[in-house]
Amino acid sequence: FQEFHDHFGFKFGCVSISLFHNNSLAYFSPTSVSLPGSIIFYTASNLVNELAEAQHAKELLKLEKMLSRLDLLIVDELSYLSFNRHQAELLFHILSERNERGSVIITTNLEFSRWSEFFPDAMLTAALVDRLTHKAHILDMNGPSYRLQERIKKTKPKNLGGDKDQV
Repeated sequence: FQEFHDHFGFKFGCVSISLFHNNSLAYFSPTSVSLPGSIIFYTASNLVNELAEAQHAKELLKLEKMLSRLDLLIVDELSYLSFNRHQAELLFHILSERNERGSVIITTNLEFSRWSEFFPDAMLTAALVDRLTHKAHILDMNGPSYRLQERIKKTKPKNLGGDKDQV
């Protein structure tokens, strides 16, 4: 994160960041992970599930307060699962509350115009995109899958040092 901060020249907590990628945060585990310096990582589905469970247990305000105090909230894999209206509203509330109050990194493999594919309400989707993109640094990192590239490298036959014509 220090390299990211040094490159863009801003402090977390001052600006919202939306990050597009194919697999740029793939080294994080698929569950929520606390990182140093008031940063937390969630997959989108884990965050929505935790919000819904907290609401059911009547502890949603406590979770919202904890999330609001973070310097950085990272939400990965936003476009992999669709949300029902209730889940979308919970996620919208968290992300809109952070608007200009705390930084957010969101990873997705879909451009904003396709977010209505996983959020059921067009107005909510437009409002969320509006809030997230205001004063945001958007990094389009779509390209070849590094996982596929690694797999291709591993499966290429290796020349064992013999003559090419020998079998």
